[in-house]
Amino acid sequence: MLKTICTSLLSLALLVAATGCVQTVKGTAHPALREHGTISRLAVAPFTLSERLVGAKTGELETAVAAELLANRFSEAIAARGVHVIAPSDVAIALEAAGVAGSRVLARQVAMVAAEKFGAEAVLVGRLTRLVAREGSAAGVTRAATVGFAVDLYAAPGGARLWTGNFDETQRPLSDNVLDASRYPGGGSRWLTAEELLSWGALEVSNAMPVGSNVGY
Repeated sequence: MLKTICTSLLSLALLVAATGCVQTVKGTAHPALREHGTISRLAVAPFTLSERLVGAKTGELETAVAAELLANRFSEAIAARGVHVIAPSDVAIALEAAGVAGSRVLARQVAMVAAEKFGAEAVLVGRLTRLVAREGSAAGVTRAATVGFAVDLYAAPGGARLWTGNFDETQRPLSDNVLDASRYPGGGSRWLTAEELLSWGALEVSNAMPVGSNVGY
């Protein structure tokens, strides 16, 4: 009888904990993805900033620097999966040479340049949407770091949108939900900087992307 009660309580605790879990990456596969072949050669375009982040100060990491770091983290994470990646710096040079550089460049323009210049099968376009620095230290904070970004994967050279990924995260304390907080680097035992949260987010979203052997549908 006692064993039955304990088992029920344990099951209930696990159910409550699981219910409180948060989805780290929100990914959406678009219809064109089904018609597209395996992506083994990908160009990563320089990431842009949402309007409210242009020129913003975070106290820890400049927004423009954060966007550059984020694009580079994506390049590294995707390359680690065996995909040939054209780095954002190389894509930027090609776009400028083609006369299509700037914040209002259309994705299909980027896709066309990436295909013609590098033979890319797809291009990744990203935008940093939130960046709030941690106030405090790894041991304790008065405000946790918050980051948000969105990425879109487009077919090259056609420019059809294949997949969208969103990441928006404010680190939650271990005391809120052990299973949820354990997702973070360090298992939730320390407070992350905004840069660390960005790097983790890039890795999580990259692993969810339908590139290489992960077709995503």
